[in-house]
Amino acid sequence: MAPQRTLASTSYEWDLNNASNYAYNSSEITISGGLAYPAGNYNALLANINGIDCTDANTCYIDGYDSSGTGKIYKTADGGAHWTQQYSGTALYSIYFLNNSTAYAGGNNIILKTTDGGNTWNPTSAVSGFIYSMYCRDANICFASGENNSYKGAIFQTTNGGASWTAQNFNTISFMVEIDFPGNGNIGYVVGDAGTILKTTDGGNTWNTQVSGTSNALYGIACTDANTCYTDGDAGTILQTINGGANWNTQTSGASYWLNDIKFINNNTGFAVGQFGTILKTTNGGVTWVAQSVPITHNLFMISCPSANVCYTGGYQNNLKTVNAGSDWVNIYYYPTSTIIPNVSQNYSTLMGFKENLGTGSTGTIYYQVSNDDGATWYWYDGTAWTVAADNTYLNTASVINQNISSFTGNYGSGTGKFKWKAIFHGSSASDSQKLASIQVSIKGNPPNPPQSLEVSDVSNRAKGVWAAALTWDAPQAGGTQVSFYQIERSDNGGPWHQVGVTSDGTQQAYAEIVGSSNVNYSYRVEAVEHDTIGGLYNNVSDPSNVVSITPTGKYTSMPSLVTPPSVTTSATTANITWSTDRVSSSAVDYGTDTSYGSIAGSQDAVTYHSVSLKGLIPGASYHYKIQSLDQERTYSDQDYYAGDYVFTTPLSAEISNLKISDIHADSALVSWQTTQDMASIVNYGKTTEYGATLAAGGGTSHSIRLTGLDNSSTYHLKITGNDSAGNLVQSDDYSFETLAFPKISNPTFEQVTDQPSSGLRVSWDTNVPASSQIQYQDAAGVVQTVSDYQLITQHEMILSGLKDKTSYRVVVRGRDGLGNEAVPVSQDVTTVADTRPPAISQITTENSSEGYGVSTESQLIVSWTTDEPATSQVEYEEGGNGRNLNLATQEDTSLVTSHAVIISHLKSSTPYYFRIVTKDASQNEAKSEVRSALTGQARPSVLDLILKSVFSSIGWLFGGGVK
Repeated sequence: MAPQRTLASTSYEWDLNNASNYAYNSSEITISGGLAYPAGNYNALLANINGIDCTDANTCYIDGYDSSGTGKIYKTADGGAHWTQQYSGTALYSIYFLNNSTAYAGGNNIILKTTDGGNTWNPTSAVSGFIYSMYCRDANICFASGENNSYKGAIFQTTNGGASWTAQNFNTISFMVEIDFPGNGNIGYVVGDAGTILKTTDGGNTWNTQVSGTSNALYGIACTDANTCYTDGDAGTILQTINGGANWNTQTSGASYWLNDIKFINNNTGFAVGQFGTILKTTNGGVTWVAQSVPITHNLFMISCPSANVCYTGGYQNNLKTVNAGSDWVNIYYYPTSTIIPNVSQNYSTLMGFKENLGTGSTGTIYYQVSNDDGATWYWYDGTAWTVAADNTYLNTASVINQNISSFTGNYGSGTGKFKWKAIFHGSSASDSQKLASIQVSIKGNPPNPPQSLEVSDVSNRAKGVWAAALTWDAPQAGGTQVSFYQIERSDNGGPWHQVGVTSDGTQQAYAEIVGSSNVNYSYRVEAVEHDTIGGLYNNVSDPSNVVSITPTGKYTSMPSLVTPPSVTTSATTANITWSTDRVSSSAVDYGTDTSYGSIAGSQDAVTYHSVSLKGLIPGASYHYKIQSLDQERTYSDQDYYAGDYVFTTPLSAEISNLKISDIHADSALVSWQTTQDMASIVNYGKTTEYGATLAAGGGTSHSIRLTGLDNSSTYHLKITGNDSAGNLVQSDDYSFETLAFPKISNPTFEQVTDQPSSGLRVSWDTNVPASSQIQYQDAAGVVQTVSDYQLITQHEMILSGLKDKTSYRVVVRGRDGLGNEAVPVSQDVTTVADTRPPAISQITTENSSEGYGVSTESQLIVSWTTDEPATSQVEYEEGGNGRNLNLATQEDTSLVTSHAVIISHLKSSTPYYFRIVTKDASQNEAKSEVRSALTGQARPSVLDLILKSVFSSIGWLFGGGVK
């Protein structure tokens, strides 16, 4: 028989009159369906709806934050009739769905990701800033725009599906808002503060500023293709470009308020939303914008249009919807429901029973339906047998189900044995507050999952000879049976396992016990136990957790005792403090010129006789100090000190003190010190304590001198010596310091870039310290060009564009660190590859014209196009036919240009022609367009034809006919 199992008996509650009291555990149940409840608008889901995105006309997601500032994500699957909460946490400002399953939501220092349609939202790698808009070109490459934590505009990019994000700062503005890549291509736009518009043409690698013509902040952008885009913002601003941002033209919106977002359904129809419930619509590409009639006056922040007629918009405490392309806008309300279905399904062999508790003062009945095929088919007991329940009106009480549950086992009907239940609440009055306290369901199935990550700690008290172990563990993995309590088992020195204790309930995940000896190895394991009384008493035990072992050693709970108090011997700049303790321990002295101390010296060596030397003291000064000795294994605080404050005073004499080494560079350092008498000094320095080099300093009591010519990345020792006024030798202690690293270039790579109209090189390298990036490259003709980036980084990459094909270049990589030190340049001879990429043909147009009159009329076609690199011009064509036999061709124009025009002359009028374009670049890579057709113009009548027609019109009656 399969082990027994119980669904979690978590409490669920709803209040039909007060949506703010409507609570549920979203990990256990989902809300669907509905019975009778009072009509009216229940409180808004969010105080601010900042993001809206829809995957179809009925499935939409919103995010923002509630009145307490808590971020939320809600989903509707029925066009806004009902909403399910999917996330609660950090405030959110944007949401973007790449497809039905994968989406991102951005907020305050966070980007969330889902891969299951929002059922679970998990943080991606950390970002530093506020995320106002997101866009994904594919499953791996996504962009987020907003501002960093210094309130400067930023664009964040991931190339690995959110595993990491790289920030690109644009510090001239305070924020970036919306980002868009029309058609998921390499061209993208982002808008922001102070009329800022940035554009990328290389998939987001570089962003260039465009001239918007306004200083108003811009908040939304929508593109109908790569060249045609619209943006809106402060003071009713709407701008349009039809040439990829080369020019942005102002459109008349008729609004003077903020416009926060803009969306286009097609090339002509679009909406803009903003302050005070403003919704504008255009049906002619923005030539005119017409204000829409809306039922609110609150600010609107975002709009999403999943179809030609259906749009959703939201903002401050409101969410509107249209189903007729804006003719009517209605407010979406949020209602509680009275049907609950668990979102977990479990295999079972026998259902054991149901039990529920109504909330205090509630009146009504809980009815049930059950399913054994994961909710595909619902059953109820009709008094004779289990029968399919067509809808929610087929109801059983818990007692009816419990009495007849024995016949609902195994694969009943056509079921799969996966069990779900549905609870339907019928209140006595829909206008009263009706609450359900809890539902418990008992089934037979698998045992609980085992506890996770068991750990053991030594909590013994060595001083008292008490040996003890403490256990902690994590709850079983999600999806398993509810845990009633845990049982703990122990094995002594590898002996048999025996139970030593249990927890009080399933939420307690810790246990401690006193053991008998410090010489025994104790092993522990923990098992999860399910205990249920619904339908019968039984216990279920999980598999054991991982095994942990410990031999307790114990920790001291108080400091060692002093055997001898501290004693001090001093010189003008040093002091040596000694004391002893009753057991081995560390040594530390906190000291300073007052009782705030401020300096510390000591050793972690475990000793009973303690000796600590203090250096660099001020001659003739009084010092306060306190001593400390700590056990290596302890439970008392690291901040415990021996009672009492001790004082000593340094004598006045010729001493060298306050020696400092600062302003350290790769090849120099500044040394300063003081002497108690006016005296000359010698700085002895070198890479060992033998020194080897000296530098003289003049008289006085304050001294400073710079050591130069040092080796980078090296440790140096120094000592100051001199003679006082009596000729006595005065010297300092030995001091050491390390010079900074000199920048070095490593791992240079040179990679051909072949996906451009002209040759290019991608050059990357590393430096051992942050440094700038510079490349000089020279062709065989001696022409030298330089590209530079002064950002200090350790991983460098630069792309050299516009290079000649099959040409040798000398490429030199350089860089300097933040102190101006230049790394040794690295050079490489690189020959660009032959061009094998044909030109790309675009913007094909035709014009026709005619010359002559009557039968002598001749027509001609003018075919024009552009290529993305200089190329030749030729057109192949045929008269009539079907375009499969282009047997005629114009003379090839071998001039290499990017704008082309070819005239095909001596053509018949009113005749169809088929043609295609043929073009070659400098490397003879040929490209051909698709075959197109054109119709030449009609023949124009001659002067004689016109005269004859006029005469016939006048006297045609003589010939027995009318006007021809």
